Amino acid sequence: MTEKCPYPECNNRGLFKSSFALDQHITAMHSAAPLPISYGNISPASTQPTIPGPQADSASFPQYMECDYTDYDEEPDQSAQVPIEKNYQRTTFEQAIVGASERRVIKRSLCTTGKDLAVYALDHGLSTAEYAQIAKIVQQAFDEGHASTQHIMLQVNTMGKMKQILNSDADPCATIPFEYYDLDLGQIEDFPYEHEATFREAVHSLTLGYRNIVDLCQHLFSHPAFSKEMILSARQWNRGGTRVYGDVDSGTWWEDLQNQLPDHYVVLSIILASDQTVVSGNFRHKAWPVYLTLGNIPASTREKLKNNARRVLAFLPCIDWNGPTATAPSWFVAAKHAVIHHCLKKILAYFKSEDGSVPAYELKGPEGLMYRCVPALACYMADLPEQRLLSIVRSGTSTYTCPRCLVPTCLFHAPYDWPGDGDNASSIQRTETYMKSIYEIAKSYQLQGEKQKMAKVLKDNSTHMVKNAFWDMPLFDIYKALSVDDLHQLGGIYKHLVQCIERMLLSQNGGSLVIKQINQRASFLSPFPGLHAFKSGYMISFLKNPTFSELKSHMAIFLSCVHDLIPLQMAIAIRHFIDFFQQAVAKEHSERTLAEMDQSLLLFSRYNAIFEQWSPSNLQFPKLHALWKYSSDIRKYGVIGNYSTNHSERQHRTDAKKPAERVNYASEKFVEQLGSYIYYRDLLSDQYWEECTTLWMADKARIDNNTNLPSFTLESHSDNGLFLPLQQILLKDPTYKSLETLTRTYLDYCLGNNYPKQLKKYPRFSSKVRTSGKLSIVGKDIDGDIVYDTVRASPNFYGATRYDFVLLRKSSNTLLNGISNVGQVLLFYTIESINGDGVKKNEDLCLIRLYERSSLPHASGLQPIITPTDSISFEGLSVKPVSMIAHAIHVVPDFSTALNGVESEGPYEQYLINHDISPRLWSLGNTNLPMLEDDEGIWWNGMVEQQD
Repeated sequence: MTEKCPYPECNNRGLFKSSFALDQHITAMHSAAPLPISYGNISPASTQPTIPGPQADSASFPQYMECDYTDYDEEPDQSAQVPIEKNYQRTTFEQAIVGASERRVIKRSLCTTGKDLAVYALDHGLSTAEYAQIAKIVQQAFDEGHASTQHIMLQVNTMGKMKQILNSDADPCATIPFEYYDLDLGQIEDFPYEHEATFREAVHSLTLGYRNIVDLCQHLFSHPAFSKEMILSARQWNRGGTRVYGDVDSGTWWEDLQNQLPDHYVVLSIILASDQTVVSGNFRHKAWPVYLTLGNIPASTREKLKNNARRVLAFLPCIDWNGPTATAPSWFVAAKHAVIHHCLKKILAYFKSEDGSVPAYELKGPEGLMYRCVPALACYMADLPEQRLLSIVRSGTSTYTCPRCLVPTCLFHAPYDWPGDGDNASSIQRTETYMKSIYEIAKSYQLQGEKQKMAKVLKDNSTHMVKNAFWDMPLFDIYKALSVDDLHQLGGIYKHLVQCIERMLLSQNGGSLVIKQINQRASFLSPFPGLHAFKSGYMISFLKNPTFSELKSHMAIFLSCVHDLIPLQMAIAIRHFIDFFQQAVAKEHSERTLAEMDQSLLLFSRYNAIFEQWSPSNLQFPKLHALWKYSSDIRKYGVIGNYSTNHSERQHRTDAKKPAERVNYASEKFVEQLGSYIYYRDLLSDQYWEECTTLWMADKARIDNNTNLPSFTLESHSDNGLFLPLQQILLKDPTYKSLETLTRTYLDYCLGNNYPKQLKKYPRFSSKVRTSGKLSIVGKDIDGDIVYDTVRASPNFYGATRYDFVLLRKSSNTLLNGISNVGQVLLFYTIESINGDGVKKNEDLCLIRLYERSSLPHASGLQPIITPTDSISFEGLSVKPVSMIAHAIHVVPDFSTALNGVESEGPYEQYLINHDISPRLWSLGNTNLPMLEDDEGIWWNGMVEQQD
């Protein structure tokens, strides 16, 4: 296709090879001139859409599609077949619109190549010289590739000009620069001024960089990329008439707040996160970003880094002790609290209410309309040290070290219904009123010069003499906003328990040999998607700073490796903790699943007393105590994925570590350099945004257009995909000796003939077959979303044999209840069958060894399976169509049943279905544990052991 320039006055009358080349020419040579009518399909008449105003009727108000974020791995019971219903109509918020502002005008001066080059330059922190060199190379490519004598000009060839264009193109309302503030310690309330000189010497930088929080909230609320799916009110999610909790808008926090506000006010659900992180390879330099996002943006959108829905609000000064002594003095902690809360006070000052009333703002929102908005802090994501910093709570051996409640530290191992003290922990939460009263009492003693009384009040309540920055902010109750943290709490508790087991084993004679045996068992297990390979050793002592992903893989195979090497009570406690973990991280919850989760936690609490003697803290640590807050947080804010610190940890890569690669760490402008990178990166993202489409909507459309699911495709064909004589296949492996008989039996069954009969009368099939090593399955889960799975049957998979276990269906479209029919695929093959009418067709089959589940309990809680006794004539072998395979499962040996005493080789009397490997398999499991008598265990004082 060749085209000419549409401008008659253009001197270049040659032909352009492509539309892209023509567009580049027009951008370079005619950027100031209007496009001619003859160019493309552009009409001379303006077709600017009309924006509905406050009095617009419902017919003119934009309609919005509801989004469904559900648990795709939920147990397939009858109630789960009902789709989510969300009691929410966006049109009811028509009266919340207070006016219509001008739609955001997106000005884009960069061509596609220029935009891509700008993205690359900012992402990789190119210097001015590096950018100029790349721009020169790109320009040379334009010159050489253009067929005419006219050059295609790249608009920018320096970093300075690129930033100048981004600034000039930006919508003034969308330009949110950083402000920088050098802290004056003399102006900080409650700072210990007598130590000011020592503090300055010990802390290298006291620069705060922050953005206007109101402008940043409005920017996200009105961003055109999110406008079609912006959530404007709380809504109840229902499945089969039962309330379920998913995104933030489905929780009770938003619903209760919405009911307290006047009609047609929009809750601006603010979610904050902060975490100090290392940004240099030598671990000496740190950054402390504060992130902001809105719960009004659906979780499926805001959790994806590419959507840039979570923005940097501020960079706090990193305050670490670098003084002459190895440890910081006692006053330094209170000084740090005072400085950080002074910074937070400046950041939040834009939302401060002078009279304490709830402020309402008229903010630009979706489609450029103005809405009455009430900002409120939904939750603040932080690890335990920062939660204590935010709530001004002491750590260490203080009486009350939980940042959210006043449960004594000595009772952190106990459940909320602990009968020992008579106080219910759920009724003594920290509140703003209580903490303010403590501060005011201590302040009065300080003003009277009674320092001993002041110190006693602060010590008795485990707090510091610092005023909390959140106290002056209506609807910003930090004690309610602090949420559970799966990354540090669940991962930290599991790591602690495994370390206790390792200490216990090493204290015994031959303990090091047992540790070696466990490491070997882990290496013997078959691979599975997502399972980490522990090449350096499996036990915690062999892992260096394990990630949360590695800990989840560790947890998935732990009980299968140690169940017979540790006391039964330890195994049962670990079993209930893993069950709690799987239930807690689910993508959807109901009151039934929350009750089951609390029951797993209660059982774990009753069995875990055996770990006390091996725990340095006697299990009295805050992470264990925090487990009892999970169910209440899920009810308030939806599933824990909404407020997991996993998101901020991932955000560090793009908003802290990458910007720090090109900065001068020793410079006093360190924070300003970080802020500059973030500012221009956000400008580029906002000007060249792509509309975010909820993932389930895209998948749903693809599924609706595909009526052939589930689909089964054999891949990795042997012998170059050729059909070989059956006798050649039979010689490859002795296991295949009955393949012909089993195949004919299957064909006879398909034709409805009776079995048995004379072999010569069985249906016939071609004497040639094609073998394959891999089956790819594309299907739907219970919510109608696409699921991909892979099953392998290969004698040589990266130098080892791999024959996957699978869960079979009763028929081609019905999943078995439970796991009653399990098999190991030994061969995938394709035959040409001939039915009774003489019609030929190819059929994809598999040779599979069937297993049946055992009803006996097991110390691991995993499901034992054995070879069926009624199939002994064919050694448990059967032929099935590949369409009867539901999905792959992870099966591990029961090492305690090795028949020849060699664990690495087997054979084994029984195997275990490892349902801990994934949420989908866990939901199909059925825990069956042995009984533990009262006199056989170690129990907490005052807690009566109960059986499951």
